[in-house]
Amino acid sequence: MPLNRLLIASTALCSGLSLTACSDEAAVAQPAPPPDRNFTATINNQPVVGGTQQFECVINRLNDAATPQFLLTFTDDIGHTVQVGIEQDGDRVGSRKVMYGMALGQGRAYGQPKDATAELTAISADGPKVVVSGRFSLQFDLVNAAPGITDREPLRIENAFFEQVECVKPAQMK
Repeated sequence: MPLNRLLIASTALCSGLSLTACSDEAAVAQPAPPPDRNFTATINNQPVVGGTQQFECVINRLNDAATPQFLLTFTDDIGHTVQVGIEQDGDRVGSRKVMYGMALGQGRAYGQPKDATAELTAISADGPKVVVSGRFSLQFDLVNAAPGITDREPLRIENAFFEQVECVKPAQMK
């Protein structure tokens, strides 16, 4: 093998080894986004940004199955308030059931989520609090409109991402 080919091969091998070594290092913890910007989604094909700054995330069993859930409430920049109960199911990450959901916005109240999917991507217990990150998608077909509003189109929430939301049990709320 000519010397220059050997030099190129050994350089490629060293580069690959250094990349592998770097990938084994622990990820640097990222700061939590501000609570008014820890939620992004697409609602009826419109991108929205919002957060949990107006409501606490509660860990409770207030759903039809009496199953422990993270009850998350988000407001967005176009006037929606979305509440979704995502199954707690221990401290493992992965797929979850949507146990409950409702939304308010623009003179309409929405209920009974369907075609719902959810996933928790991070769970971290911090004393009596649990910090969660994840995503969900769902559709609300049941629409109750204010007087004078005739449009009763479903509300479709897609690719809703939430980051580092702090959840507490009701007894620990202040």
